[in-house]
Amino acid sequence: GEPAAPACQAAPAGGRHGRLWEAPVVAEEAEGVKLHLSGGSTGYKGVYEGSPAADTAARRFFAQHRVGRRREHLGPFDTAVAAAVAYAR
Repeated sequence: GEPAAPACQAAPAGGRHGRLWEAPVVAEEAEGVKLHLSGGSTGYKGVYEGSPAADTAARRFFAQHRVGRRREHLGPFDTAVAAAVAYAR
């Protein structure tokens, strides 16, 4: 597919914490897998950003999905796209 157009929209003034923010630039496909897009902070469904723990070194993105009522963690990732690929698979 074609690369996704940059998604650089600023939140309205007085948004979260009164600051402007830019939406993340997201890819719709990576490694031959169609990614699940979301309006969340990372731009991908099932992917969230967290602070690194001692055992995850510099990895800042985490993927998880639901199986019934429980969450299944897919692990830490260096990039949001890598986490989104794991979620999509």
